Amino acid sequence: MKRTSLTRFNLTKLALVLAAGAAMTTVNAALTDIAGSPMATTASSVVKPNLMFMLDDSGSMNSDFMPDSVAGDPACKDTGSSLQNCNFGDPPYNSAQFNGIYYSPDITYTPAVNYDGTSYASYTTWTAVPNDAFGIQFSGTTDLTLNYPDNVWCNTSSPSNADRSPPFSGACRQPIQAGVFTYPDSTYRRQFGVLGTNPPYYYTITTVAWCSSANASGFGTGTCQAKKTATFQYPKYGSAGNNGFSRTDIVPATTAYPRVASRTDCTGVVGPTGCSYAQEITNFANWYAYYRTRMQMMKTASGLAFKQVTSSYRVGFLTINPGSPVSSSKFLPVSDFTAGAGNQKQSWYAKFYAQNPSPSTPLREALSRAGATMPM
Repeated sequence: MKRTSLTRFNLTKLALVLAAGAAMTTVNAALTDIAGSPMATTASSVVKPNLMFMLDDSGSMNSDFMPDSVAGDPACKDTGSSLQNCNFGDPPYNSAQFNGIYYSPDITYTPAVNYDGTSYASYTTWTAVPNDAFGIQFSGTTDLTLNYPDNVWCNTSSPSNADRSPPFSGACRQPIQAGVFTYPDSTYRRQFGVLGTNPPYYYTITTVAWCSSANASGFGTGTCQAKKTATFQYPKYGSAGNNGFSRTDIVPATTAYPRVASRTDCTGVVGPTGCSYAQEITNFANWYAYYRTRMQMMKTASGLAFKQVTSSYRVGFLTINPGSPVSSSKFLPVSDFTAGAGNQKQSWYAKFYAQNPSPSTPLREALSRAGATMPM
């Protein structure tokens, strides 16, 4: 029998493998036309970007403080040697240096906008400012010239109306005395709401730091840093730990207020007297109606941002708590962001501004749902 050459056999197999490999290489090497710039900025793009706006409508969006530690960790004076959690009316809570949502005199609070870009009202009538400019979270109005909430600390369980009214020279005291966080203490330890004329106000703090140890009153001392961590957890206000506070009441008797360059609503020069009383209380009123809670701030800021978005995008809306089955009031399918009455942009703004915070925060479920609703 004639023997088959092993070399010839192996060469034959190798040739077949190479041929198959060449065929596969030819298939996989097809050119792909990859965009050289973002689709959103390419004039010739025929594929519009899809954008699903997902809103956190959890219960925490009702809060008027941020971050959570403002009200969740002890940072305000108590009657003894430790600190207690802060609440509205406590100087740190009502200071933008500590509470990122509270009114800051360095910010111009621009009103919200409608779907067509027109502005909501700027509240120049301060005696009837809506508690929620969107009319969803809260109803009614507040006279900011008379009825802005404030607290005092008293040495009796039954202070008189005069004690609870300015100038607080009797049985009640304001928490800050000569710049120092003084009350409550073991004597003035009962909190009451202020009576009489209560104008809007804010506190400023020279510095806020977080320290690794606490002094006898619970305030920070020793090694400190700007950021709060598990190690640096004790608040230090000012140079002494409990000082550096100043309070500004927005009242007609004070005709001028400080202006920084970012306060574009003020007409005076940058400096200690650049804003008038009318400009300052109007700015405060706009903050109160449009930015006072996390949800109000989200609606106003996002509404302003989406003012510039056009039909070159496809936009939808979804909350993280839309119900099961998904409620039509909390969902808007992705579609061309067309302007004009009755179109997608109006529908998007209407659903967004109508949202009210709900209890839970189902983030994973929300992300899964958003992915499933996006067009393929």
